Amino acid sequence: MGGHKSGHGDGAQDIELSKFFQVGIDRIQIEQDTGKTTAVSVSKGKGGADTDLKTEYLIDYNRAGSTLIEIVFKPQINAAHEAASMVSTLQSLLKYLGTCDGKMEEGSLRCDLNVSIAPIDTKSPPTINNNIEPIQINDDDNPFQSYLPDGVGHRVEVKNLNSLKQIIRSAEFEALRQTSLAIEGTPTGRETRTFDPKTGLTVKIRDKTGAVDYRFMPEPDLPPVILDKDILDKDTLTEFLEQLPELPEEATTRLMNTYFISEASALIITSDRPAITFYEKAVATCRKELGHGDDDDDCMKKVSVAISNWLCNDLFALIKESATKRGDDQKGTSTEEGDGVLKLNHPISVKYSNVDATRLGSLVSLVVRETVSSTQAKKLLNVMYNDELVSLPIDIAESNGWKLIKDPLVLRDLCESVILNEKNAKQFEQYKQGGKHVRKMTKFFTGKVMAASKGNAHPEVMAQSLQETLEKFAPGVKA
Repeated sequence: MGGHKSGHGDGAQDIELSKFFQVGIDRIQIEQDTGKTTAVSVSKGKGGADTDLKTEYLIDYNRAGSTLIEIVFKPQINAAHEAASMVSTLQSLLKYLGTCDGKMEEGSLRCDLNVSIAPIDTKSPPTINNNIEPIQINDDDNPFQSYLPDGVGHRVEVKNLNSLKQIIRSAEFEALRQTSLAIEGTPTGRETRTFDPKTGLTVKIRDKTGAVDYRFMPEPDLPPVILDKDILDKDTLTEFLEQLPELPEEATTRLMNTYFISEASALIITSDRPAITFYEKAVATCRKELGHGDDDDDCMKKVSVAISNWLCNDLFALIKESATKRGDDQKGTSTEEGDGVLKLNHPISVKYSNVDATRLGSLVSLVVRETVSSTQAKKLLNVMYNDELVSLPIDIAESNGWKLIKDPLVLRDLCESVILNEKNAKQFEQYKQGGKHVRKMTKFFTGKVMAASKGNAHPEVMAQSLQETLEKFAPGVKA
């Protein structure tokens, strides 16, 4: 399975890690949830001090019996941020496939992190045997020993991490803690720990009595699953795999190659599976309204990049605002819970957008056609999202007077009225003096004309009209 760097920099070492990396899956196993344990601090008795507390554990059995899927990865991760990136990639994949909603803070996805350290050669970065097949060894201490460098320490498992931030913090703390113990000559043994988000420390829960903590045995009531033609509805496994829907990495590559958009934009779009169809429909709508053919690559690039920018930046910002907005009865309440996890009214997905793909495509066509400016379009989008939930953007623009003035005759009349206005006579006389005054007064008149047009004058056409009007009433003036 491939991982993609999240872009965080910890500055802890000078070793340069690759942008992309691969991590193998050792196995996937099915388990059953036994419930959820929550630790709470309570007072030891009446009248006791605030510090006189004890810990009690509450057990929630509502999830007991629910099916769990445990994915065990091979030890091919070199750094804390790689571990977080790997979980983030898995989280996106599971959400994309509809396997689960990926909400780590709610228990839909959790991470048990195994951390161990090993000596490194200071002259070269540490390496892990990513490309070799594991050899059969008789080593009960670590079944993954063949993948690891010489001198590796015991695995320490940190249980039930519920955010990417916790993964990073616990991995970094464990690396420092285990290194400190190794330097002191008392390396850690096999143990299971938990992470305390308040202190940033890991706390020991128990020792591991053996390398293999779980004993597996066949379940007599569950027969083997045979993936035959009846199950797969295909003659071969290869044919079955070929007809599966595209995965996020494939979708990212396709969007970049087909629509000429950046990797960053493609990753944002593919992180929300409905956004892929949304984006492509918006592009198709925009191109249709502009009247461009399928073989017009220049139009494709201009439109597709514009749509991706409006979707990834402006529309997703409105969706996030809606997801995090507090109601009147919640004013002043925090939008974060626990480990800084944002509490949402709804997922940040185009599924919850008040502007559909057709209306977004129509809006961007107005921008590309220069019927409206980018500033006007931002106002339009805000109204489309919050007030006019069905109206077309062109209708909203016309009713609010948000359309660019591009007619040179109209703009020349506007420029003339500004230049000849008695209130601006002093500035016009300064302009006539030429030299350094030309640039300064031209900028002054530009602002006045734009204000007179209520911001609707087309900047380039207006600039040309202003220059022609100034030349008409003050011929021969030079800078």
